[in-house]
Amino acid sequence: MMKTINPTIVLTVALLTLAASHPAVAQEIVKQDNTTALNLPGSWVGGTTVPGAGDIAVWDSTLTVNRANALGGNLSFAGIKVTNPGGTLYTISPTTGATLTLGASGIDLSAATADFRINSVMALSAAQTWSIGSGRTLTYSGQFGSPTISGAHNLEITGPGRFELQRAGSATTWSLGTGTLTLGGGVRLVNTGSGNNSTITNATTLTGNITIEANPTASQDAILAVIFSGGLNIGSANRTITLSRPLNTGVLGSLNNAVLQVTTANGITGSGTLTLLNESANPALATTFGISDSGSLGVAGLEIGNNVFVSVSGGAANIGSGTAVTLQAGGRSEPWVGVASRPL
Repeated sequence: MMKTINPTIVLTVALLTLAASHPAVAQEIVKQDNTTALNLPGSWVGGTTVPGAGDIAVWDSTLTVNRANALGGNLSFAGIKVTNPGGTLYTISPTTGATLTLGASGIDLSAATADFRINSVMALSAAQTWSIGSGRTLTYSGQFGSPTISGAHNLEITGPGRFELQRAGSATTWSLGTGTLTLGGGVRLVNTGSGNNSTITNATTLTGNITIEANPTASQDAILAVIFSGGLNIGSANRTITLSRPLNTGVLGSLNNAVLQVTTANGITGSGTLTLLNESANPALATTFGISDSGSLGVAGLEIGNNVFVSVSGGAANIGSGTAVTLQAGGRSEPWVGVASRPL
């Protein structure tokens, strides 16, 4: 006896299979031109829907002037996208006890005409990329929120725009999620704290050349170094890190003027050659790469460019015996005091 197949069941199974093979596309919900808190429907075009975990929050030409909007409460977006708003800076302001969680769509400023700033506490719910276009700045502030972004997911930050870490008043330890941090695409990493170093705890990998910039408005003697305490891996390719610092009265060549420091045994590693360049040819803007405390450098080669000092101090600081060090014209090394490696 033949069994009759229910066509409704067949159709249902087919639709479920189709849905599974075609995941839902994130919906873009556009920010309204107002200062209403982001957790309220009135903050968004249409006035009925707040972006959720499957939606991308978009700042576009609907906005005509600079706007700062409070987070308002816990929010989860698939991502944030900035295109062509009429102002120059858009800010997410903090709300006590509230967290902004971002998903796999990350932050897209690749074609933005304005800068974007996040002052709220943040979390990552998926691996993601933050893309920053030429001439644009993305700022994450630990001044009002937290220097720790939670979430055990990898984060890639790519340029050629600027990514600013901002927190005043004390040396800051930054955790940009607890996964691997990847930097590339010519991104410019800017430490905008006032008078203190920024330490990044993530294991960090370079997939391209980057620039590290000290606070461009600093007037004190001390330069604001970036320290990769979780280690910096340049991989197997040759990489260039360009150092940039403001004019001040610090002692040239000292750790006081280091833009990039290595202070832990994780150090800088990789099988490629690391080239350190100075963005300025002005001797008054000479930059320093500092290896101190238990810092170590273990790459195939180190090229020290014009107007770049290398300062090594501390009994455990070490440049590995397998690292070929080359001084380009104008490159300098400071005295190797108490260093467990050979001098240049």
